[in-house]
Amino acid sequence: MIAPKLFKNFILLFGGNVLGQLFFFLGLIYLARIFGPAGFGIWNFGQAWMLYLLRAGELGVEVLAIREISRQTETTSHWITAVVSLRIILAIVLYGILIVFYWMDFFPPESSNLIMLFSLLIFPMAFGLEWVFEAHQKIGYVSFSRITKGIVFYVLVLLFVKSSEHMYRSAILYILSITVPFIVIFITAKIHFGFGKLSSSIKNGLHIIKNALPIGIATILSQYSLFFGTIIVGYWLKDVELGFYTAGHRLVIFLWAYGIVSSNRILLPTLSRYYHTSMEDFSNFIQKFFRLTILAALPIGLMMVVSAKDMILFLYTSQYQSSVIVFQILMVALVAAISRSIFEIGFIASNHQKKYFYLTLSIAIAYTVFTILLTRWYGIIGAASASLIVEALSLVYVLITFQYVKFSILYRYLWKPVTAITISIVGVVLFNGFHFIFRIAVGCIVYAGMLMVMKGVSNDDLRWLRRIFSKESNEVLV
Repeated sequence: MIAPKLFKNFILLFGGNVLGQLFFFLGLIYLARIFGPAGFGIWNFGQAWMLYLLRAGELGVEVLAIREISRQTETTSHWITAVVSLRIILAIVLYGILIVFYWMDFFPPESSNLIMLFSLLIFPMAFGLEWVFEAHQKIGYVSFSRITKGIVFYVLVLLFVKSSEHMYRSAILYILSITVPFIVIFITAKIHFGFGKLSSSIKNGLHIIKNALPIGIATILSQYSLFFGTIIVGYWLKDVELGFYTAGHRLVIFLWAYGIVSSNRILLPTLSRYYHTSMEDFSNFIQKFFRLTILAALPIGLMMVVSAKDMILFLYTSQYQSSVIVFQILMVALVAAISRSIFEIGFIASNHQKKYFYLTLSIAIAYTVFTILLTRWYGIIGAASASLIVEALSLVYVLITFQYVKFSILYRYLWKPVTAITISIVGVVLFNGFHFIFRIAVGCIVYAGMLMVMKGVSNDDLRWLRRIFSKESNEVLV
C-alpha cells in the first residue's frame, strides 16, 4: 500500500501548490491592474528581496530535519524546537543586517520602505511547520496551508486594495495571508507532536547548521538565479520597465517553481531507490523520463509562445504589451530548465550533492555575468535573454557530464523532437496573422506528424508512462 499512498500524497501536494499559487497569481494580476506597470514592478522588486531573505532564514535546516525525522519519527518534537529556535535567531540577525543596508541606502529609494515591510515576514515564517507534516507524509495539512494562503491573499486584496496608494497595505495583507494558515499549522503540530527541550536544541544548534549549510547555500543560489533579473532591472532600469519584465516573469515562475518542484518531490524517492538497487534501472529511468519530458515540453513551450500576446493582454490589459517578448523568451528558457531537472534530481539521488552544488553555483555565476551584460545592452529583453542563454548552456552541460547516461543516447532522444518542433515553428510562422488557436493547432499537428514520420515516439514510451502511474508499477518504482 506504500505506492498508492505516495501517489496520493503527490496529487495532494501538487494540487495544493498549484491551486494555492493560482489564487495568489490571480491576486497578483489584480494588483498589476490596480498599480500599473511601474507600481507592479516596485511591488515585485520588494517581494524578490524578501524571498532572498526567507531562503537565507531557512538555511537548509528544514530539509535536514525532514530527512532525520523520516528516519526517526520519535525525534519530531526535538527537531521542531531546534528548527524554530534556529530560525528565530536567524530572523533577528538577518533583519538586523537588512536594517544596516537600509541605513546605508543600499536599496532604491522608491522601494526601500516596501522591502523592509515585506521582510517582516521572516519572523512569522520562523514558526512555519509545514515541513513537519511533510516529514510524516501528512500532506493534507500542507496542501490545506498552501491553498489557504492563496485564497486569503486573493480575497484580502480584492476587499482592501482599491488604488495605487494601497501598495503598503497590499504588502501587509500578503504577510497576513501567510501568517494565518501558519498559526493553524503551528497549533496543529504542537497538539500532534509537542515541543522538545529548548536547552538541548540550542546546544545542538551549531551542529545542525553545519550539516544543513550545503543544502541551504544551494537553495539560496537557486533563488538568486531565479530572481536576479528582477533585481538588476529594478536597480538599472525605469520602474515601468521593471513592471513589464516582472509581469512576464511572474507567469513563467508560476510554471517553473511549482511544476519542477512538485515533480522533484515524487521523482527523488524513485530515483534514490533505483540507484541503490539497480544502476541499469536508474539509468533507464532517467533516459526515458528525459525523452518524454522533451516530447511534452517542446509543444507546450510552442503553444505558450504563440499565445503569449493574447494571454498577456487578457491577464494584464494592453498597458503590459511590452511584457509579451519577455514572456516568450523566458518560456523557451523554461523548456530547457524542465528538460534539465531530471538530471539535477539524478545528482542528488546518486549521492553527488557536491556536483549538484557546483552546478548550482556555476548557474548563479553565469546568471550574474550574462544578466548584467545583456541588461546593460538590451534592457528587459537582454535580462530575459540571459535566462535563456544560461538555461540552454546548463542543459548542454548536464547532458554531456551526467555520468550515468551516455551523451550519444541522450542526443538520439533529443534530435528528433527538436527537428519536429523546428519544422512546426515554420508552419506556425507561415500562418502568421491567423488566430492564435488555429496557429497552435497547425503547430501541434505538424509536430505530431513529424514525430510519427521519424518514429520519434513509440508504444513502449506510452506503456512506460502508464506504468509509472499504475498501482502495480508504483510498488516497484517507488
